[in-house]
Amino acid sequence: MYEVNLIPNASLGRFDNVRQFRFWAGVNAIVALVLTAASLTIAETQARLTHQIAEEERQVAPQRAAMRAIEDFREELSRSAKKVKICRSIEQRDAPLKILATAVESCRAVGEQIEISSIYIDDVEVMPKQAVPAGTRYVSSSAAARKPGSVADFAKLVRLTGTAEGDEQISALLARLQASGQFTEVELENAQPEHAQSALRSFRIRCRH
Repeated sequence: MYEVNLIPNASLGRFDNVRQFRFWAGVNAIVALVLTAASLTIAETQARLTHQIAEEERQVAPQRAAMRAIEDFREELSRSAKKVKICRSIEQRDAPLKILATAVESCRAVGEQIEISSIYIDDVEVMPKQAVPAGTRYVSSSAAARKPGSVADFAKLVRLTGTAEGDEQISALLARLQASGQFTEVELENAQPEHAQSALRSFRIRCRH
Protein backbone atom coordinates (compact mmCIF):
# COMPACT_ATOMS: atom_id res chain seq x y z
CA MET A 1 0.00 0.00 0.00
CA TYR A 2 1.45 3.35 -0.97
CA GLU A 3 1.19 6.67 0.83
CA VAL A 4 0.99 9.71 -1.29
CA ASN A 5 1.74 13.12 0.24
CA LEU A 6 -0.55 15.55 -1.46
CA ILE A 7 0.54 18.59 0.65
CA PRO A 8 2.97 20.77 -1.22
CA ASN A 9 6.43 21.18 0.23
CA ALA A 10 5.86 24.92 0.67
CA SER A 11 2.82 24.26 2.87
CA LEU A 12 4.80 21.71 4.90
CA GLY A 13 7.47 24.36 5.49
CA ARG A 14 4.89 26.84 6.66
CA PHE A 15 3.33 24.29 9.04
CA ASP A 16 6.76 23.53 10.47
CA ASN A 17 7.47 27.24 10.98
CA VAL A 18 4.14 27.73 12.76
CA ARG A 19 4.84 24.74 15.04
CA GLN A 20 8.28 26.06 15.92
CA PHE A 21 6.89 29.56 16.51
CA ARG A 22 4.29 28.23 18.92
CA PHE A 23 6.93 26.21 20.76
CA TRP A 24 9.33 29.09 21.22
CA ALA A 25 6.51 31.47 22.05
CA GLY A 26 5.59 29.21 24.95
CA VAL A 27 9.21 29.01 26.07
CA ASN A 28 9.54 32.78 25.92
CA ALA A 29 6.33 33.22 27.90
CA ILE A 30 7.61 30.86 30.61
CA VAL A 31 10.97 32.67 30.73
CA ALA A 32 9.20 36.02 30.92
CA LEU A 33 7.07 34.80 33.84
CA VAL A 34 10.15 33.48 35.67
CA LEU A 35 12.04 36.72 35.11
CA THR A 36 9.04 38.78 36.23
CA ALA A 37 8.68 36.72 39.41
CA ALA A 38 12.41 37.01 40.09
CA SER A 39 12.32 40.77 39.54
CA LEU A 40 9.38 41.14 41.93
CA THR A 41 11.20 39.02 44.53
CA ILE A 42 14.38 41.04 44.15
CA ALA A 43 12.47 44.32 44.36
CA GLU A 44 10.63 43.15 47.48
CA THR A 45 13.87 41.97 49.09
CA GLN A 46 15.59 45.24 48.23
CA ALA A 47 12.73 47.26 49.69
CA ARG A 48 12.79 45.19 52.87
CA LEU A 49 16.56 45.58 53.22
CA THR A 50 16.32 49.33 52.57
CA HIS A 51 13.68 49.66 55.27
CA GLN A 52 15.77 47.55 57.66
CA ILE A 53 18.88 49.64 57.02
CA ALA A 54 16.93 52.86 57.54
CA GLU A 55 15.53 51.51 60.82
CA GLU A 56 18.99 50.50 62.02
CA GLU A 57 20.37 53.90 61.02
CA ARG A 58 17.62 55.54 63.06
CA GLN A 59 18.43 53.36 66.06
CA VAL A 60 22.18 54.03 66.01
CA ALA A 61 21.82 57.76 65.28
CA PRO A 62 21.95 58.74 69.01
CA GLN A 63 25.08 56.63 69.54
CA ARG A 64 26.76 58.23 66.54
CA ALA A 65 25.82 61.69 67.79
CA ALA A 66 27.26 60.82 71.20
CA MET A 67 30.49 59.57 69.62
CA ARG A 68 30.79 62.77 67.58
CA ALA A 69 30.25 64.79 70.75
CA ILE A 70 32.95 62.78 72.52
CA GLU A 71 35.39 63.33 69.64
CA ASP A 72 34.61 67.07 69.67
CA PHE A 73 35.18 67.13 73.42
CA ARG A 74 38.50 65.32 73.03
CA GLU A 75 39.65 67.79 70.38
CA GLU A 76 38.63 70.73 72.57
CA LEU A 77 40.39 69.14 75.54
CA SER A 78 43.53 68.65 73.45
CA ARG A 79 43.45 72.29 72.35
CA SER A 80 42.95 73.43 75.94
CA ALA A 81 45.83 71.24 77.11
CA LYS A 82 48.10 72.80 74.49
CA LYS A 83 47.08 76.30 75.63
CA VAL A 84 47.74 75.40 79.26
CA LYS A 85 51.12 73.95 78.29
CA ILE A 86 52.06 77.16 76.47
CA CYS A 87 50.95 79.29 79.42
CA ARG A 88 52.91 77.15 81.85
CA SER A 89 55.95 77.35 79.61
CA ILE A 90 55.75 81.13 79.62
CA GLU A 91 55.29 81.15 83.40
CA GLN A 92 58.26 78.81 83.87
CA ARG A 93 60.49 81.10 81.81
CA ASP A 94 59.46 84.14 83.84
CA ALA A 95 59.55 82.41 87.23
CA PRO A 96 63.35 82.58 87.89
CA LEU A 97 63.40 86.33 87.32
CA LYS A 98 60.44 86.84 89.64
CA ILE A 99 62.01 84.62 92.28
CA LEU A 100 65.32 86.50 92.12
CA ALA A 101 63.58 89.87 92.25
CA THR A 102 61.48 88.78 95.25
CA ALA A 103 64.52 87.44 97.14
CA VAL A 104 66.58 90.58 96.53
CA GLU A 105 63.71 92.90 97.44
CA SER A 106 62.95 90.94 100.64
CA CYS A 107 66.59 91.06 101.64
CA ARG A 108 66.77 94.83 101.03
CA ALA A 109 63.62 95.34 103.08
CA VAL A 110 65.19 93.61 106.08
CA GLY A 111 68.30 95.79 105.91
CA GLU A 112 72.05 95.51 105.74
CA GLN A 113 72.11 93.14 108.71
CA ILE A 114 71.34 90.23 106.39
CA GLU A 115 73.01 89.05 103.20
CA ILE A 116 72.13 86.32 100.70
CA SER A 117 75.16 84.47 99.35
CA SER A 118 73.47 82.04 96.93
CA ILE A 119 70.12 81.22 95.40
CA TYR A 120 69.46 77.73 94.04
CA ILE A 121 66.40 77.06 91.83
CA ASP A 122 65.35 73.60 90.68
CA ASP A 123 62.32 72.17 88.91
CA VAL A 124 60.63 69.54 91.04
CA GLU A 125 57.73 67.18 90.50
CA VAL A 126 55.11 67.57 93.22
CA MET A 127 52.84 64.56 93.68
CA PRO A 128 49.28 64.92 94.98
CA LYS A 129 48.87 64.42 98.70
CA GLN A 130 46.96 61.17 98.33
CA ALA A 131 49.65 59.73 96.05
CA VAL A 132 52.68 60.69 98.15
CA PRO A 133 53.98 58.43 100.92
CA ALA A 134 53.96 59.86 104.41
CA GLY A 135 56.88 62.22 105.03
CA THR A 136 57.53 62.87 101.33
CA ARG A 137 56.88 66.33 99.89
CA TYR A 138 59.22 66.71 96.95
CA VAL A 139 60.22 64.43 94.10
CA SER A 140 63.17 65.61 92.02
CA SER A 141 62.62 65.94 88.27
CA SER A 142 65.73 63.84 87.77
CA ALA A 143 64.27 60.96 89.81
CA ALA A 144 62.85 57.80 88.26
CA ALA A 145 59.61 58.11 86.32
CA ARG A 146 56.48 57.91 88.39
CA LYS A 147 54.16 54.93 88.26
CA PRO A 148 51.64 54.77 85.39
CA GLY A 149 48.36 56.46 86.24
CA SER A 150 49.79 58.75 88.94
CA VAL A 151 49.20 62.46 88.61
CA ALA A 152 51.85 65.06 89.21
CA ASP A 153 52.46 68.76 88.74
CA PHE A 154 55.63 70.77 88.44
CA ALA A 155 56.89 73.51 90.77
CA LYS A 156 60.14 75.28 91.50
CA LEU A 157 62.11 74.55 94.63
CA VAL A 158 64.16 77.54 95.82
CA ARG A 159 66.94 77.43 98.40
CA LEU A 160 68.42 80.63 99.79
CA THR A 161 71.64 80.62 101.80
CA GLY A 162 73.22 83.55 103.51
CA THR A 163 74.26 85.19 106.77
CA ALA A 164 72.50 87.45 109.25
CA GLU A 165 73.43 89.30 112.41
CA GLY A 166 70.81 87.43 114.40
CA ASP A 167 67.63 85.35 114.45
CA GLU A 168 65.51 88.49 114.31
CA GLN A 169 66.73 89.32 110.81
CA ILE A 170 66.23 85.74 109.66
CA SER A 171 62.66 85.78 110.96
CA ALA A 172 62.05 89.09 109.22
CA LEU A 173 63.30 87.64 105.92
CA LEU A 174 61.03 84.60 106.31
CA ALA A 175 58.06 86.90 106.91
CA ARG A 176 58.94 89.03 103.86
CA LEU A 177 59.24 85.99 101.60
CA GLN A 178 55.93 84.59 102.85
CA ALA A 179 54.15 87.91 102.41
CA SER A 180 55.45 88.37 98.85
CA GLY A 181 52.86 85.95 97.46
CA GLN A 182 55.46 84.32 95.22
CA PHE A 183 55.83 81.20 97.35
CA THR A 184 53.31 78.64 98.55
CA GLU A 185 55.67 77.47 101.27
CA VAL A 186 58.57 79.09 103.11
CA GLU A 187 60.59 77.08 105.62
CA LEU A 188 63.79 77.63 107.57
CA GLU A 189 65.91 74.54 107.07
CA ASN A 190 68.92 75.53 109.14
CA ALA A 191 70.28 78.43 111.18
CA GLN A 192 73.53 78.27 113.17
CA PRO A 193 76.58 80.36 114.03
CA GLU A 194 78.84 80.83 111.04
CA HIS A 195 81.78 79.68 113.18
CA ALA A 196 82.65 79.48 116.82
CA GLN A 197 84.09 82.99 117.22
CA SER A 198 81.57 84.79 114.94
CA ALA A 199 78.38 86.59 115.94
CA LEU A 200 76.95 86.08 112.46
CA ARG A 201 74.49 83.28 111.87
CA SER A 202 74.38 81.33 108.62
CA PHE A 203 70.97 80.16 107.41
CA ARG A 204 69.33 78.12 104.68
CA ILE A 205 65.72 78.77 103.64
CA ARG A 206 63.64 76.54 101.39
CA CYS A 207 60.73 77.94 99.39
CA ARG A 208 58.33 76.42 96.90
CA HIS A 209 57.14 78.56 94.01
